[in-house]
Amino acid sequence: VNVQQSISINDAVNKIAFFLRNIFDKITNNILCIVNGSNCVLEPSPSPSPSPSPETPPSAGGGGAAVKKKSFHVSETEINLIVKSGETRKVYFTIINNGIEKLDFIIKTGLKDYITVIDKSFSIDSGKFVEIEVIITAPEEPRTYTTKLVIEADGISQEIPVIINVESLKELFDVKLNVPPRYKELRAGDNIRVEATIFNLKEIGTVDVTLSFIFKDLDDNIIFEDSEIVAVETSASFTKELHIPDYLKPDKYALVAQVKYKNSVSSSSSVITVVEETIYERFKMIAITLILIAFILLLIYVVLHIKKRHKKVFKERNLLLRRAYRSIKDYRKRRIIEEMVSRGVVEARRLQKELTQAEKRLRKKEKKIFKLREMQKKKAYLKKLSTKESEIGKEIRKLRGTGKASLGELQDRKSYVKRLVKELNDITSKQNAVKNEIKRLKSGIRS
Repeated sequence: VNVQQSISINDAVNKIAFFLRNIFDKITNNILCIVNGSNCVLEPSPSPSPSPSPETPPSAGGGGAAVKKKSFHVSETEINLIVKSGETRKVYFTIINNGIEKLDFIIKTGLKDYITVIDKSFSIDSGKFVEIEVIITAPEEPRTYTTKLVIEADGISQEIPVIINVESLKELFDVKLNVPPRYKELRAGDNIRVEATIFNLKEIGTVDVTLSFIFKDLDDNIIFEDSEIVAVETSASFTKELHIPDYLKPDKYALVAQVKYKNSVSSSSSVITVVEETIYERFKMIAITLILIAFILLLIYVVLHIKKRHKKVFKERNLLLRRAYRSIKDYRKRRIIEEMVSRGVVEARRLQKELTQAEKRLRKKEKKIFKLREMQKKKAYLKKLSTKESEIGKEIRKLRGTGKASLGELQDRKSYVKRLVKELNDITSKQNAVKNEIKRLKSGIRS
């Protein structure tokens, strides 16, 4: 499966899930409205608001909205400062008593060595307001510090997150953290996708800096940290997906993007609210799960029904396919056998031809061998005749060289010599005949 196909499949699944989720939302809204006994369309409950104040009961004379006796409003929801090491900054915010009773306030804070509240205790009449001055002195160590201002008044309270981003005096880089609005409030276990943009302020060329994403609570404790080395020339943006731990309690937290290069530290931060999963959301998830299970079971039933309905067709089709496969297999076997037989016939003919030629060559060689043997016999006979000839010659010379002898002996010798000479002539003629025969055999072997 290629990338384009996987993307299209994911888009289709997301669209189907979105469509089903809208249907489930409508169903659960109507169920909850029926349970509550009203004809309405419920919406997901908003994020937790400050602790509710006691309300006055409705008057006996009739209906009307309940009026809060004790209530106040704070102009600032958070304090987020970027300061240099050792720098002092003043922050102002307003507290309004929007209830019907006078309230006595007490303001508490952490990081008391660096945060000073000018008026920690005071009173505000109904409908009045007071401006609060807070003096913040940045610590010497460049990093991000987190705490909160707790404003209490007669049993009700509100908290203001305080984030102090302390940068080094020699600032080489700046960083901006961008958190999309949909990630400002989330539940424990969710993922958050943020973007950090780094700016090279001194134009020192391309360098490697350490970019860290730090998640902290408002007691200045680090929940988790994710760091990496990135290269920056003039400016660069980096997107990061972070996982919020499942064990976090509903509260306000600080997400910090921090850049370090040698002794230069710069940071940017944002407040993240972890909210509790509502009964509505739990009920909706249960309903979604049940409907998805029912949908899957229905899909399985339909598939099994179709499979059962077409089982006979599938069997016949498989049978035809098996027969066709066997026919093709048998046809291939026959073709192979025919090819082997035809190749065997051709090969047998070729071998028979070679065998005939070999037999002819063998006969010729046998004839030559026979002639050679005859020639060797003739040569041996010729050698024998030559030996006998030399012996007769010696005998004749011996008889001729003999001295005195009687007449009878001379006649006997003469007749004996004649006989030897005759034998010698016969041997010579035989030698000539043998030599001629050898010449004939040699000429026959060469041919």
